Parts: sequence; structure tokens; C-alpha cells
Amino acid sequence: MTSLDRALFRQAALGALILTAVGAPSARAAEGAVTVLVEANVESTLLRELWGSEVAAAEAQTATRLLETVEHEFRYRQFVRSPTPAPVKLVFMVRQPRQQALEVTLQLAPTAGSHFVPVTISEPWWSRGHFESIGPPSPKALLEALNELLKNRIADLRSWLTERVPLALGAAWLPPDIVGPRIVVALPWARYEILRQSVFRVRCRLPPDREGILESKATSVPAMYHSPSAAFEALVVEPIRRQAPEPALPVPEIPPDELRQLQPVAVFLKEFREEDMMWLTTEGPK
Repeated sequence: MTSLDRALFRQAALGALILTAVGAPSARAAEGAVTVLVEANVESTLLRELWGSEVAAAEAQTATRLLETVEHEFRYRQFVRSPTPAPVKLVFMVRQPRQQALEVTLQLAPTAGSHFVPVTISEPWWSRGHFESIGPPSPKALLEALNELLKNRIADLRSWLTERVPLALGAAWLPPDIVGPRIVVALPWARYEILRQSVFRVRCRLPPDREGILESKATSVPAMYHSPSAAFEALVVEPIRRQAPEPALPVPEIPPDELRQLQPVAVFLKEFREEDMMWLTTEGPK
């Protein structure tokens, strides 16, 4: 394992998403918005036996409705349904930890080709008393139970996404000019203009084997981003502070040549700010 590989796996151990393409010669193929796959699964043997052929339909309908909910709640992120591949999956589950006891579970986990420590939260749903008094839940109750779980745990999900899942892989320094350092991100302006007032963490490589982090703010002026297959207007961010490596410094205090040694790799949303609103929505802890 190379020094860079070790550095990437240390990041994974801390919980941040690392794709196998990051650091590889073909890394540009992974550029763009990071998608999150939404699934709904019944993992209780008891319910699968009781619901029979209705299980598949209940899972599909529930996943579709939950996808609509998370898309509304996190409209600056990209969610998909199976069978579309994605490096991260958000799984809503019903599990059976004990006989005649059911729990609902929310899990954020990597898929094949990506690495981070999965996170899971569970809440009790159907107890032995429920089974004895009113019988088992119906397939129609699945969506209501998982929707309630999402409502209760939306703050946890925001925190998970902030710390573990970048908005985008792929970013590049713009040529130096009189306005100061700028980074163009592989997020099309037409789709992500909503982020033009937001704050980001830009993870960078610092050759030969170190990591850098630049706290950055979005700008209201897009620039051209050149991907392997196309060029498009994209979101631009302005680095305002180097958080790593130490010492942490405001960007104006860093020599330009030293600053540009940081090679942008992944862009995480720190704070989502809306221009026409006076309050701030933070996607996770500061």
C-alpha cells in the first residue's frame, strides 16, 4: 500500500467517503455530483412470510415515496433509485431483533468501490404487545413507519451526509487573476446555482502523501469546468481559510504558490445558505 493509499484509508477510518477512483490515474472518470441510492427493505423473516407477494410492491412504493421526501429535504443533493449505481446508499429497513418484535432502521453505507464506516440508527416499531392486541402490521404501514423514522432522525442524516458524503468529486484551480484564488467544482451551474451563498470544505491532496482542507465560500459567478466528455458552466468557490495542514491560516496569508500545491479532490457542503432567507440551515455540526 502506497503512502497515498494509507492516507486515503485513514480518511475512510474517520468516516469520510473515499472512492477507489480517488487517487487513481482514471480519477477523472468519477468526477461530478456524488449520488446517493435510496432503498427500502423488509429484513424481517416473519413479515416476509406474512406479507408474501406483497413485500416487493411495498418495498418499491415505500422507496419511491422516501426518495421524494429526501429530494425535497436535501434539494442540493442527488438521490437515485435502484438499479442506478451509486457509491453511497441510504437504506430504510424493518428488522426483527427478537421474536415478535420489529424495529425500523436508517443506515448510510458505502456500496462497492467506496469506503467509509457505515452509520445506523434504529427505533422500536412493533412490540410483542402490538402482536398480541392488534396482530402484525400491514404492508401499508411500512411507509408510515419509515417516514416517521426519517422525520425523527433528519438532523442525524444531515450530520452523516456532511461528514461522510461529498457533494462532488472533481474540482480545479482557475487561472490566477486579479480577483484572487478560485476553484471551479464539477457541479453544473444550471442545477447547483442554489448553492451560490453556501460554505464548503474542499478536501485536497498535498503531494506527496498529505491531505489539505480549504474552507471555502461559493461565489455568484460560474466558470467553465472541463470534464473528460464535455465542458460546462459550473459552481465556483473561493477558499477563505486553510484548515489543514497546520498551521491553519486565512488564505490571504498563504503565498499563492504554496496555496496552489493543494490539489482539490472532493467538495463537502458545510453550510447551506439561501440568498432570500435571513436564517441559515447547517448540514451538520460546525
